[in-house]
Amino acid sequence: MHYHHIFRQMQPTHATGSNPRIVSPAEIGALVRRTRKALGLTQAQVAGYSGFSERFLVEFENGRTTGSMSRIHALLLQLNIQILVGDQPLRQVAPAIRQARKALKFTQVDCAGFLGMGLSTLKAIEKGHEGVSLLNLFRASEGLGLHWRVVDTKNRQQDR
Repeated sequence: MHYHHIFRQMQPTHATGSNPRIVSPAEIGALVRRTRKALGLTQAQVAGYSGFSERFLVEFENGRTTGSMSRIHALLLQLNIQILVGDQPLRQVAPAIRQARKALKFTQVDCAGFLGMGLSTLKAIEKGHEGVSLLNLFRASEGLGLHWRVVDTKNRQQDR
């Protein structure tokens, strides 16, 4: 049974301020926890509605950021949380990362070394590969000056 419509009708009741900056991937897990609680939902309910295991949700809310970006993005959508990286929605950040690297006149090899990641990881990030981890995406974008921030969706309709 699909419960996506339930989450889309709900709006978090917590204030997110005026686009507060996210300074670590663990903060996204904490944001998920705050939003879930503000909606009056248990971890078991969110896990059941979204198709994630309760264990995954518990670990993610506690700052373990080993999940793939596609998985994390799906969870954020379920809870109506939107994150911008630079000026781009999280789901569309690959071109912005590539553009930032080129603006700094980095080759992919030099940039991967600068960011402390493998070349294949950077290439996957720039291609928008679904299996990229949240941690690697965060490290690459922040390292290139593209800061993460939460968009206040409380008073506006989310694009779907």
